[in-house]
Amino acid sequence: MYPDRNQQWPRLLYHRHFMLSEFMHEIYQPPGPSAELLKANRQEARYWSLLRARYKHVHQSIVDHLKHEYPGDEVAIRRIEHLVPDLIDYQQEPIELTDKRLYRVLLDKPIEQDANE
Repeated sequence: MYPDRNQQWPRLLYHRHFMLSEFMHEIYQPPGPSAELLKANRQEARYWSLLRARYKHVHQSIVDHLKHEYPGDEVAIRRIEHLVPDLIDYQQEPIELTDKRLYRVLLDKPIEQDANE
């Protein structure tokens, strides 16, 4: 049985947005590869580059679609993590799950290697 789009559209729209955001997070590949990886394993570095290109292609495709759907509007896609409050902290200071402190923008930046490694 298929959902009735006329009756179920808010749920279906929410589900589509949720699935797209999950997919974007799943395929995310940070910029790179690092110079160290290029030296150590060229095949792995190439694979990294291919995964990054895939992510950038999907990202740009969604941006282009949104620009087409909402002409003249500015479009930006950010990866945002919604943190779950620690139980002890929550018991000491209950906060709403929609509190701004529970959201963190995930930056699109290369992985930094620790200087000690």
